Amino acid sequence: QITFSIGLIFLFSLVLADSPFFLLNSFVQSIGHYLQWVTVVGWDCDTWPQWTGVVTETTGGWGSKTMTYLTWGRKSATAAIEAASAAYTTGEAGTSMFNSDADTQASNILAAWGNATGPKWIDWWTIFYWGWWISWAPFVGMFIARISRGRTVQQVIMGAFIAPVIFGFFFLTVLGTLGIKMQRVAELALGNDSGAVDFASGAVNCTRMGYTSSQPSSSAAIELANQGYYALACRAGSSQILDIVEPYGDLKRWFQLLILVGVILYFITSSDSGSYVDDLISSQGYEAPPPFQKIYWACTEGALAQALVTKGGLYAVRSVSIVAGLPYTLAINFMMVALWRVLKEESGELSDSRRGFNTCIFDFLEAFKPETGGANAPDQKTRLVSVAKGLLYPFDAVRKSHLAVGDDERTSTFYGALMTALVYLWIGLLAATGAGAGTHTIAWLMICIFCFKLAGLRRRLREARNVAGNVMEDYSCAMLMYPFCAAQMEHEADASDKTA
Repeated sequence: QITFSIGLIFLFSLVLADSPFFLLNSFVQSIGHYLQWVTVVGWDCDTWPQWTGVVTETTGGWGSKTMTYLTWGRKSATAAIEAASAAYTTGEAGTSMFNSDADTQASNILAAWGNATGPKWIDWWTIFYWGWWISWAPFVGMFIARISRGRTVQQVIMGAFIAPVIFGFFFLTVLGTLGIKMQRVAELALGNDSGAVDFASGAVNCTRMGYTSSQPSSSAAIELANQGYYALACRAGSSQILDIVEPYGDLKRWFQLLILVGVILYFITSSDSGSYVDDLISSQGYEAPPPFQKIYWACTEGALAQALVTKGGLYAVRSVSIVAGLPYTLAINFMMVALWRVLKEESGELSDSRRGFNTCIFDFLEAFKPETGGANAPDQKTRLVSVAKGLLYPFDAVRKSHLAVGDDERTSTFYGALMTALVYLWIGLLAATGAGAGTHTIAWLMICIFCFKLAGLRRRLREARNVAGNVMEDYSCAMLMYPFCAAQMEHEADASDKTA
């Protein structure tokens, strides 16, 4: 509460100290721009900037050739361009864009295809922030769950999702607007020199703006700084938030104090929340774990963060965030399905359906000895054998499942043999990848056909046994965890309809 109060005091003091009408105008306009572009940008994967970057990347010659190989065939796009460039004869039509140095190549591409983001931009911004926020999901989720106990779903959505998003929009719009305004003041005062500011690309030449090593060096830049305005694009990132409060005279020290205290408390609060969640998880949900255990987690987290920053800087922190977010991405997808199913169950829509199969795909996390296992679930040894069979010999699982949904013995045996053959073709063609171009492509085609057929069979079995679920679950299980999926289906088929 103290940290949040400091943020509110800083935000609204800043609004009142500047021009409230101007900032509110910017807020409304920014919301409109966001709603206009969220769908367009939300589907933008930077396909062509990334492809162009891979094809034209040079490090003493053509780089990343293997990244542009086709899945069928041997030639890459870069190899094809190299061959055409080598065959070029002076005076002929059809000269290559890439018979020149890297700067000229970039200029040629800009002239031909227009300005675009760099090939790494989406990796270090969009994908990085995906991983960053997803890696925060565990302790933020547990925190929201604790403060939301006893509240309705509507109250949680309004209080924990919609209200913070609106507040975040306002906070970022105010700071962003003031930053843009300060940068434009600097460009108007210092950017008349040719090449100082490229308004088309957004590039700023700090030397021509009168800055050296992030500090104002020319007489005009120094005088502008004395007036409280800086070219933020030329300043160090860590000082920019302090720079935007410089124009407010005697209030700037007060604002800078609020910023520093608020940032420190926000980091402490976040670290404390993370330590608390780690503490809860390591104590198996006990709500009052020993204080020493919490201190241990706080110290180890701090030491890890310090080691990452010291050895790899923010690059290492970004990489670890993305790596940590990957498994949670899958977990969150399953959790959303589980939440949706619980809500439908509480509303009575699933009253006539079974909650699931007689075994769970994720029981391997409990060594196939789950605490909530049903009375008719197979023992640990049987389940281990079924998973191994599902990986290399899915014949029994497929045949039994077909019989369980009402197919005759001949049809069931045929599909069991067919799908087992697909698995063997997949393994064999992968092993023979070096024998010829494209064999790995056929290999993955075989396993895709197998997984699609397995997903369809799982759907039929689920419907025959009146098990709650949906098609996306069936395909996700088959595509991502097919041995466990096959084993689950075999166990369900072995159980009678009444005892499953």
